[in-house]
Amino acid sequence: METVKPMEQRQEITANSRQQDKIIKVLESGDLNAINQSAAAVSDAERASFRSRVVEGKVDGVAIDDRVIKSITAPFSGQDGAHQLFQHIQSNPDLARNFSARLKESIHRNFVQIEGGERGLREEDIVDFVAAFPTPRLFDETFISKRREDLMQRMAATKPESGDASLLRMELKNLQEREATVYPRFKAAIYGKRNEYWEQGKLLLRASGKNSVDPITDDIPSRPQERAASFNALPSREQMIESDLAYQDAQLSDDVKRRMLDWSRTSESAQRYADSLLQLSQRENLEAIRNLARKILDTMVSEAARIGIPLTVYGKSMTWAMWDIGKQYHFFTHPDQIEPGYEETGNPLESQTKQDEIINRHLGWEAYAAFSTNAQGWKEKVARDPKFAPALELLNKPPKQNNTLSSKDLADLGAALRNVR
Repeated sequence: METVKPMEQRQEITANSRQQDKIIKVLESGDLNAINQSAAAVSDAERASFRSRVVEGKVDGVAIDDRVIKSITAPFSGQDGAHQLFQHIQSNPDLARNFSARLKESIHRNFVQIEGGERGLREEDIVDFVAAFPTPRLFDETFISKRREDLMQRMAATKPESGDASLLRMELKNLQEREATVYPRFKAAIYGKRNEYWEQGKLLLRASGKNSVDPITDDIPSRPQERAASFNALPSREQMIESDLAYQDAQLSDDVKRRMLDWSRTSESAQRYADSLLQLSQRENLEAIRNLARKILDTMVSEAARIGIPLTVYGKSMTWAMWDIGKQYHFFTHPDQIEPGYEETGNPLESQTKQDEIINRHLGWEAYAAFSTNAQGWKEKVARDPKFAPALELLNKPPKQNNTLSSKDLADLGAALRNVR
């Protein structure tokens, strides 16, 4: 297992307002020349627009990568770029060692498969590597985000007290240390200015309430006292349940809210999904999770209005969206607990398919409730309108013991209704 040298120092990333202004200018105006200017004049309106589009999910790490980072010349570009980079790596033993380690993790598995032993680093290895990972976003995604997800899933499937779990925790810690110490220097050598602007882009996304492609220590402070403060800033499980999983924002009487809260506090599912949300909050900004829930809620409400489904008071609450995000992330990190016939797992903050599934499921729940009670005559309206025919089989299906359909049937019903035009 690769380890980190004790004396490796953490690389602090500080905000560079000049570079951040250039990023905003390019994304808001489309003027790529802003990158090459000494400074970019950004108006208050452009800053507000940028923040709004980040929160809405219209600007993310991929957008910054495609529209800003790729427009910046990489140090390995040009006819002699690969040769110059190769010489630079070869002249730095630590850099060469870490480059070799990345090659072993990447698609170039033959690096350690030559006649039973290792061969030396070759110039074509540099060419292949930068072709596979041309920007720091792709590096972070491959060597940090995906690696962390793999470790988290393996930990979830391993008994906490086992020796394997201890090894996995050690490997995760090593990965965190590499991200904070080794990788910054490595990426600076490989990507140059591209990496500088990428790091500033991540800071911009975080400041606007969103994470980037979330290298694992984006939300892990460097110093112990900061790490403790960050941990203490997260709500407790009980606070998470009360604020996000108990319909306390719904238009209900105080008595109903109190009973709902009492039930949620003793619900194993609520406790499980609160823990899942808290685990996700250590990796993502908690407000980013709530922003996603708002987006999911707004989309469901908009679709219900378009289709004409009368909503219950529960449909206008963020609780169902936060609940399902927590549920999906729980199954994503605990694949051994997936219910029979359940959909494929996925991280709801990264998977548009999962987000649509959450929207569809609650839209189906609201539709089934409206159809069953004939709320505002909706059952009669649907029965007379041929465009609802594909959904009628599920709408007429007998409920389960909880007076609604299965999770899969509700998602299928919602998907069918969203196709109604």
